Amino acid sequence: AAARVTAPGIRGSGIYFDGTATNHLRTADSPTNPGAQSFTVHGWVKLATYGGTYQMFCNKLVDPTTWAPPYVGIGIGLMNSGSGIWYFHHSAGGTFVATIVSGDQYQLRLRIWQHLAVTYDGAHVRAYRDGVLAATVAATGDVTWGTGPWQLGGEANSGGSWLFGTLSDWRVEGSALTAAQLAAIYERGVRTLV
Repeated sequence: AAARVTAPGIRGSGIYFDGTATNHLRTADSPTNPGAQSFTVHGWVKLATYGGTYQMFCNKLVDPTTWAPPYVGIGIGLMNSGSGIWYFHHSAGGTFVATIVSGDQYQLRLRIWQHLAVTYDGAHVRAYRDGVLAATVAATGDVTWGTGPWQLGGEANSGGSWLFGTLSDWRVEGSALTAAQLAAIYERGVRTLV
């Protein structure tokens, strides 16, 4: 793998991804996972280009060796639309569900920091951009975490989805953060940019 390229982040350094397979990050298999009924995955992204391909920001593979249903426990990325439309997918209840976030007010913009979050509370999966609720999907049951790794900047098993941009301060929490908590995280991050 290529050397990691650091770039200014929200707090300290972020990691720059060049849109190729050589510099995405992948944990070891069988990492510690959050609870199956309540969690939050969130972090900051600064896109360099929309491109014409999917760009994965963060995901948790179910199986470390293949890209097969239910694919991922959770994933967040950019659609292949050539615009700022993004998506999240999850496997709550053992069923793979992908949701597109397409409202103009929620689309991702180029070359600025944006905070994305996906929460699950055992009844709903919710997506937020910059502390504002962007989508809600009813979902029940345990999330299928499996033994696969967490990945940043790409999805190796599906053959691509490499990010062209910078990630900073991505976290996995063991509870579903509230809208107020996520808005506060966004506001704290924005203050560091002024």
